[in-house]
Amino acid sequence: SKDINDPGAISHKVWKFDPNCKIWSRIRDMKHPRRSFGFVACNNQLFVLGGRDNHDRIMAHVERYDAETEKWVGVRSMTEARAGLAASEYNGCIWVAGGLIDSANIATKSVEYYNYQHDTWTQVSGMRYTLAYGVMVPVETRLYLVGGAIGLQDSQLSGSGRQVEVWDSANQNWALASTMSKPRHAHAAACLRGDTPQTAYLIVLGGMSTKHNSALDRVECWRVWDNHWVPGIAQLPQPLAGHVALVLPAHVPG
Repeated sequence: SKDINDPGAISHKVWKFDPNCKIWSRIRDMKHPRRSFGFVACNNQLFVLGGRDNHDRIMAHVERYDAETEKWVGVRSMTEARAGLAASEYNGCIWVAGGLIDSANIATKSVEYYNYQHDTWTQVSGMRYTLAYGVMVPVETRLYLVGGAIGLQDSQLSGSGRQVEVWDSANQNWALASTMSKPRHAHAAACLRGDTPQTAYLIVLGGMSTKHNSALDRVECWRVWDNHWVPGIAQLPQPLAGHVALVLPAHVPG
């Protein structure tokens, strides 16, 4: 993230939010300042993955924050340095996909996952195209990869994508699950879960669109079980890109 006292600097500061008291408080700084990194909560621990450092170098380094000891510690690095990657917890492991691998906007289509119990990274089948600034979201028992800036292998990114890909664990590859109406990258996405798998929704918010050359205020909502895009979803109050979305439990006070 950027340091507000020096907008040109990359920050290593971290804050936490208490939704009950509605208060932000500072926790211990990361060891390495970074931007355009992945951020995942897994097993009551926080992980930051890759990104760019103060010298604009793309990183493979991974840090873990243990809330009990209140310390950041380095863990095994990814097999490939990447920034603008998609990252998520899935089946007890941390998955990462795509990302920029050099300063010329060259992206990768590689995918790997981290087993925190064994401190190991395992590569799986890559995507069908290179991708950066996509969003990875688990919904029920499946892992989805939503949108992103796509391109051909070993070439510069060509534009925002509409695709929603799903990891096929049986065949160990990625398959097209659906298509959004608006191409976008650097957006946010989250899963809204109901009482049954039939009431699980994937909501996609804002982002950048190379087609429109601007940030978006458009929100799309996909009912996963029957591949139905729900019409009439309210727009964001303003166009947003480079943001995140988080679903809080229903019992948290409003």
